[in-house]
Amino acid sequence: MSRTLAAGFVVVLAAVVLNRHFTRKSVNWHQGPEWEAYLELYDKWVSDGFKDCESRQVVTDFGFTQVYACGDSFHPPVLAHGGAASSSVIYTNWIMPSLVARGRFVLAVDYICDLGRSRPVDGNTTYCPATKDHFVTWTRQILAAFQIQGPVSMIGYSYGAYLSASVALKAPELVDRLVMIAPAAVFAPVSLSFVLRALFHSLVYSGPSGFAFENWLSATPGFDYARDMQEMHVDFLKAGKRASPHATVLLSQPHQFSKEELEVVVSHPTLVIWGAQEKVFDASVARKTANSVGGIVLKEYPGNGHLLIIEEARPVAEKDTVDFIMQS
Repeated sequence: MSRTLAAGFVVVLAAVVLNRHFTRKSVNWHQGPEWEAYLELYDKWVSDGFKDCESRQVVTDFGFTQVYACGDSFHPPVLAHGGAASSSVIYTNWIMPSLVARGRFVLAVDYICDLGRSRPVDGNTTYCPATKDHFVTWTRQILAAFQIQGPVSMIGYSYGAYLSASVALKAPELVDRLVMIAPAAVFAPVSLSFVLRALFHSLVYSGPSGFAFENWLSATPGFDYARDMQEMHVDFLKAGKRASPHATVLLSQPHQFSKEELEVVVSHPTLVIWGAQEKVFDASVARKTANSVGGIVLKEYPGNGHLLIIEEARPVAEKDTVDFIMQS
């Protein structure tokens, strides 16, 4: 079974989100054995996956933001965000290479207060982007570092879709085309069953046996993370889970967009894709909301859940995303 790395990194650990929203503090960012183990594996992945890309630490009001710039900077730009408890590595061999090959300049970004090489000012999480307006400021500063005035196409996975939709809402002039993959808290609220499972999972995780949550998020029949993923992928996920409690991830507390807000968001050409057996939100509710707004290209993949980067729909999701971006 061909699977990409970073599958579990898009897992939104609800306990992380809820707890850290109220515990902003200064931490030893990127320090300690958990961080060191994670970053060692992270650096190995990016040294291979982004070997043909420029690695840059962009200075922003919120701290240093790690960006991998891939392709010819004279080509139309695309800004790509991963999900919570994730990083840019999900794009190393998914979507990004295909876009670059077809003439796009891709900026793959590590969220500034999450796993990855981005770092808030002085390791102080009071500097983390925490509102939609913060997302806009942060995005403008990233683009300015590459002398991009906009508009840019944006791709967001899970929480990254929420972030991208926020920019499309607050600064529509910055966005060309918008792709939201498994969009958390955009068309439907985060489900209670997901929150409870994520909370329980984060509290009881104790090492190699802790992949039940990932297996639940994936709707692919018979999928077993520890069995079906390559050993180094599994090691990377373990390291990320162990570092996450020390990362003090601080995310904007997501809420479902209103219909009026969504009408602004999808005033841009918009592709939305998710698995029909989505576990983070109710796909039937999201579908109803999307249809009521209109103007959206919606792709729903039967037999797939939230982890589209490893499930059966992975190549289809990539093709749909790349083909849509290339229409501009």
